[in-house]
Amino acid sequence: MTRSRMSNLRRVLRMLMPVVMAVGMGACQTWRGCKGFTAEDALWLIDDRSPNYRHLGWLGSSEPFVFAASDLEHLCRLNHFDVSEGQDEVLFGLRGCRISGGDAGGFVSAVELTETAPDHVSYQCVLGVWRRSSGEIALFQGSTVPNWHYTCQQVEQGGRKANMLPTGRYVYAVGRHREMEGAFRLEAQVVVLRSNDDLVYETTDQWDASVPLDNIHPGGCPNEPYSSAGCQTVPGSFGVKCPEFPNVQAGQHAGPWASFRELAGLDQEDNRDKWGAPMVYVLLTCRDARAIRSFADPTSLIRLRFGSSGDAVRALQMALQQIGYPSVPVDGQMGTETTMAYIDWQQKQYGGAADGIVTPEEAIKLGFSLSER
Repeated sequence: MTRSRMSNLRRVLRMLMPVVMAVGMGACQTWRGCKGFTAEDALWLIDDRSPNYRHLGWLGSSEPFVFAASDLEHLCRLNHFDVSEGQDEVLFGLRGCRISGGDAGGFVSAVELTETAPDHVSYQCVLGVWRRSSGEIALFQGSTVPNWHYTCQQVEQGGRKANMLPTGRYVYAVGRHREMEGAFRLEAQVVVLRSNDDLVYETTDQWDASVPLDNIHPGGCPNEPYSSAGCQTVPGSFGVKCPEFPNVQAGQHAGPWASFRELAGLDQEDNRDKWGAPMVYVLLTCRDARAIRSFADPTSLIRLRFGSSGDAVRALQMALQQIGYPSVPVDGQMGTETTMAYIDWQQKQYGGAADGIVTPEEAIKLGFSLSER
């Protein structure tokens, strides 16, 4: 198919997808080496084709809502996330989210949030630090999705150029991101989603068990497009001057990124004494956060995702073994083997679609039940 025909097809598809929220970018420019797409092609699905929202089965709202540290704690219990590993501070992300009134700037008990659609260009997510001992959270605008031009590289060059990290629980460690010391590294094998045909991430795309190194690092100057091929980013820099902080020195963390690190227990040094120390990172969506406040019966939000653990995961693993996945371990940890086996089961059930998230309804189909951790 020629590029012009592909372009026409994409335009028709956009007209036929009322449930898709298009990126509002104004004048779009192509990126170096990206010939077949522009930022306008980075659409954000909000229906049951979205790997982020399919499991909820309901649309969100533009109305602001209050999110508290206690809500995050409850969501961790409902998702069977163990947050006790590592230090008191837990890192977290809320995909598709904005902070009403700007960054909290420090620890608070609650903050007002609003749902939004990531545009794969600007910071349309929230990253934060949860201090468990005090029951407080600190939030910053950030991003949890790849920039569109890296997804374009994935489509046009293949391989493993870009991915979207699914919601779940991950263990990071303080270390190096490229030339920057004192970032947060994801060194383990995880399951990620890759879009190989367009710039839209959906349930029928490719799930890949790999080591993507989706680190947490500064995304660049606050008013410029962030840099990420799948990493989690907070505005700011390491030794790079920006209009917002022109006096930054070499080897110095700057901007909201510097504050984020400080609240997570780091400082301006390279933090060699903490290198390798585990830090839990919990990634959910703004709609998950809203749901914990909106649903009359929060137990309907019980889920298993990548990083869940405990007896419920063992029940899932035994169920998968019984239906033809003998290599799945029964260790109570929803890691890559268990997640990929469950995704394969979902794809066979739903015509090739999967989100990797176990709901109470899908647990019943597999012959076991889910309860809160």
